[in-house]
Amino acid sequence: MTQDLTPQYTVPGLGRGATGRLTGMLRLRLHAAGDLHPALEHVRRNVVGPHFIGWPSTG
Repeated sequence: MTQDLTPQYTVPGLGRGATGRLTGMLRLRLHAAGDLHPALEHVRRNVVGPHFIGWPSTG
């Protein structure tokens, strides 16, 4: 199933094409930030261990 990602609403002064490109870039950055969290958690556990008191454990 394909989803229409054409923006229905835009910021005043910003056309639909520019809004679509901006939305795409922001989605990529959000996805990258989500990928970064598990990697940083893995590094933290390797450096300080799972029982380090300064950071709450996520799992």
